[in-house]
Amino acid sequence: RDQPRSRGLGDVYKRQAHSRRNQRVDTSERAAREIFGVAGTAGINFDQYDAIEVVRTGLAPGDEVPELTSFAMLTHPPWLSANVARMRYIRPTPIQRHAIPLALRGFDIMCCAQTGSGKTAAFLTPIACSFGNASQADMRYFSGRDAARPLALVMAPTRELALQIHQEACKLCFGSGHLCVCVYGGASASSQLALLAKGVDILVATPGACVRQCAPVFVRACATHVA
Repeated sequence: RDQPRSRGLGDVYKRQAHSRRNQRVDTSERAAREIFGVAGTAGINFDQYDAIEVVRTGLAPGDEVPELTSFAMLTHPPWLSANVARMRYIRPTPIQRHAIPLALRGFDIMCCAQTGSGKTAAFLTPIACSFGNASQADMRYFSGRDAARPLALVMAPTRELALQIHQEACKLCFGSGHLCVCVYGGASASSQLALLAKGVDILVATPGACVRQCAPVFVRACATHVA
């Protein structure tokens, strides 16, 4: 009984595929306001955050990586610099200060920090930096029969967290042509496949939905270099 359903979803995927090469990136101020909203002042008390002890373990001698003391230190592609400014990221939180430079150096890292400490930006910023100035729209080799090939895969335990991560990813990638898609349960599979058919660079998914909806015919991890 699964095969007819798979063929039906595949048809949805193929119908949507023909238009993805002609997508245009909307960088208008109206589009920016819609995704970023009205930016307020930063609500984090950085003096209290800086008082928290941070412990690094697992680095071999000679692998020391300096902390990131300001987002201005990063080598951003122009679109990412503009988005960081829109999000009012200036002074990194402790988790960002340590995780971002380590990730950019290619280390596999595991981080633990309290809620509201900026963990999402800590792992999404290096992903966005890794895309560089290249237009992923020019790097997608899609035909109607191809599967989407995300460059980064983010797994989230709940739908709510997946949607939150997806929203932040869309903000960081605004105006770049890089596409972010969120796949989760309790929503229309055909509408999510329609988004995948347009291409995906950052795929955010819950585990169950990733298994059910990201079948090899729709998504392949051959190009994924961050997970």
